[in-house]
Amino acid sequence: MGLFDFFKPAWQSNNFDEAMAAVIAETSQTKLIKIAQEAPSDMVRYVAIKKLPNSKERSEAFDNLTDQSALSFIALKDDSILAYSVIKKITDQSILKEIAKNAQYEGARTSAIGKLTDKFALADVAKNARYASSQSYATSKITDQSLLVEIVNSPAGAHIEAAKRLTDQALLSKLALSNGGGGYDGVRIAAVSAEALTDQALLADIAKNAQDCAKSSLGCYVCEVRDRAMEKLTEQTFLIDVAKNGKFNLTRKEAADKLIDKATAQKVYADIIENEEDNGSRHHDGSGSGGPIVDVGIWSGIYARCSAMEALTDQDELVKIAKSPSDKFKYIKVQYKGSGVQTYRNDIECDFRLDAVTKLTDQTLLADVAKNAENRDVREAATKKLPK
Repeated sequence: MGLFDFFKPAWQSNNFDEAMAAVIAETSQTKLIKIAQEAPSDMVRYVAIKKLPNSKERSEAFDNLTDQSALSFIALKDDSILAYSVIKKITDQSILKEIAKNAQYEGARTSAIGKLTDKFALADVAKNARYASSQSYATSKITDQSLLVEIVNSPAGAHIEAAKRLTDQALLSKLALSNGGGGYDGVRIAAVSAEALTDQALLADIAKNAQDCAKSSLGCYVCEVRDRAMEKLTEQTFLIDVAKNGKFNLTRKEAADKLIDKATAQKVYADIIENEEDNGSRHHDGSGSGGPIVDVGIWSGIYARCSAMEALTDQDELVKIAKSPSDKFKYIKVQYKGSGVQTYRNDIECDFRLDAVTKLTDQTLLADVAKNAENRDVREAATKKLPK
C-alpha cells in the first residue's frame, strides 16, 4: 500500500469489500454522486447510483458504466428499470443469453431476447429459461425447423408456440395424430391449426384417426384436434372418406353435414345411428329447468347418434331403423329439471326406433312398420300415426 492510499476515501480502495462497505454505509447525497461518478469499481458505482434519487448526476453516472461483468450483474439481479437500461450496452451473445434466461426484471429479459441473433442461443432460452414468457418470446424468433422440433419435444412451456411455427406438413400431421396425453394436447391442437397445414389428405387422416384429448372437468372426452381438421377440410372426396370411414361418429356426422351429396349424407346418418360404439363424445349442456338432453360420462356417446337422428329424413332409412329387432337402439336421456339447489336429474329410457317413427310421414311406410316392426312399442307408435 502506498503512502497516499492512507489518504484515499474507503470507496476508492483497491479492496473491493472495503470499497463496497463504504458505499453501503454512505448517506451523503453529495458524496454518493461523487462515488457514482468516480469510483474505480463499476459495482461500487452501481450501488451508489441505486441509492441516489433520479437526477441529471444519476443519469450521467449510469451512462458511464462500461464494465461488462458489472452490467451483466445489474441486468440479472436488479429488479428495477436499471436492469432494462443496461441491456443496450451489452453486445456479448452469451451474456445476453444468460440475462434472457434468468434476469429478475421482465423488461431486461425481453430486451435481451430482442438483441439475441444466435439461433442456438435462442433455442437454449426457449427450452431452459426460468419464465414461460421468455421461452415463448425466444421461440417466436426461431425459424429453424430442427430447432423448433427440439422445443416441441422438450418439457418447456414454449412447445405450443414452437408447433405453431412449424411449416413441414407431414411433421405437423404426425404431431396432430400423436397421443402424448393431456399435457401434449396443446401441441396437437397447435399443429393441426398451423397455417402451413393445408393438405386435404393429411387433414382427412387427422379427422378420421386423431385420438380424443384429455378428459374435461365435466367428465367428457372431446377432440378439438379432429374439430380443427374438419374446419379446414373442404374437398368433397375427402369429406366423403371421413363420413364413411372415420373412427369417430361425431366427426363422421360433421363430415356428412358438409357433403353436397345429400343422399350419401343420409346413409351416413343412418349408419351412425346403427353404430352404438362411439369413441367420440361431447358434452351437450342443458342444465336448468326444462333444459335439453345432457350427455355426461357413460351417456356422452349417445350425442352423435342423437344428432344424426335429428338430421335423418330419408324415409327408407327411417323404416329400416324402426323395423329393426335390435335393442342396441335403446338409450338413456339424462334430463335435468328444476333450478339451483332444487335441480334434480330425471333419466328417461328412449329408443331410436321410436324416434324414427316420429319422423316418418309416408303413410304406406308407416303402415308397413305398424304391421311388421319387431318391437311392440314401435308398432303401436306407428299405428297411432295412421288415419283411423
